[in-house]
Amino acid sequence: MLTFDPASHTYRWKGELVPNLTRILEPLVDYSKVDPDILAYKSELGSAVHLATALDDRRQLDEEGLDERVVPYLAAWRKFRRETEFIPITIEEPCYSVQHGYATTPDRAGVFPRALVDGTGLAMLEIKTTAELHPVVGLQLAGQQAAHAHNDPDFREAWRYAVQLRPDGTYRMKIYGDRGDFSTFLSQLNVFRWRQRNE
Repeated sequence: MLTFDPASHTYRWKGELVPNLTRILEPLVDYSKVDPDILAYKSELGSAVHLATALDDRRQLDEEGLDERVVPYLAAWRKFRRETEFIPITIEEPCYSVQHGYATTPDRAGVFPRALVDGTGLAMLEIKTTAELHPVVGLQLAGQQAAHAHNDPDFREAWRYAVQLRPDGTYRMKIYGDRGDFSTFLSQLNVFRWRQRNE
């Protein structure tokens, strides 16, 4: 019932267009001062890294044709996988929040065999290639977690992490544990819908 068009980055639920996380959270991140060419380059690189890591996790990556710019980021992802023993359960799988009416594609939902923090080893992961981790990532992960939990309720108690891949082949993990993130996300969703009704 959920369909996703990668070219336009649009989701439809039962044929009806529904909002996605990128559009909902877009007003919270200001890229107006960033050179458009740099922004386009970073976006293209990020997409290439996401594709390479997804194919690698599925054991489908053809490394011979790999863009050399992607290589250190892929090495960082492999280092993360090796050191944390993270096991993906879903990889770039679109999901829909029936309760709240939005769609998203979490980078990874999976498990750490050895829980990194007290409690569950279940985790929602967002892969980033940006130089800085913006606070809005916490809201992004909260929205992804809630949508994913409609299909797998165990993930309501999952931890949320960003995995920042760096061009030197290293990575940084950041945990997002603010329990207010989802209510803040819902506030932004309500603002998004208000604007749609009144524009």
